[in-house]
Amino acid sequence: MTEEKLNLSVSVETEKDGTYAFCPDQCTILHTREDGSVRDLGCGMFAFKASTGKKNSVHKISIMPYTTGDYEIIPHHMDETANKREIDAFMQKYVFKPYTLSGNTVGVEINFNKEFYVPEKMEKAEDILREIEELNVELKVLEL
Repeated sequence: MTEEKLNLSVSVETEKDGTYAFCPDQCTILHTREDGSVRDLGCGMFAFKASTGKKNSVHKISIMPYTTGDYEIIPHHMDETANKREIDAFMQKYVFKPYTLSGNTVGVEINFNKEFYVPEKMEKAEDILREIEELNVELKVLEL
C-alpha cells in the first residue's frame, strides 16, 4: 500500500483586501492584493466556524498565525547591536521560511555533571578478587 500526501488547496476571498491562499509547497499563507502583488505571510492556518440559527446560518473564516516555540543556543553579546546582528546572521543562515521573532530570552545552560564532576573511586583489583573468593566460599557452604 502506498502512502499519498493529501494536497489541499484553500483560497479565501475577502471583500476588502484581496485573496488569502494556503501554499502547500511551502506550508505558508499567501496574500494576493487586488493590484496583483503577492506577500508571503509565513506559517498560518485557516479557522472555519459555522453556526446555524433558526433563520439563517453564519459562516466565519479567519486566518490565524501558526507559531511554534523554538530555542537555539546562540552566543550572547552584551552590546545590543552586536547581539541583534548575531541573531540575524544565525536566522539568515539556518531559517528559510518567513518568520517573526517573538521575545528573546537570555539564559545560561549549566551542566552540573560537567561543572561539579566527582570521579568514582575505583577499588583495587586485588580487593575485588578477594571479595569474589569470599562469595564463592559462602556459596559452597550454602550448597552443603
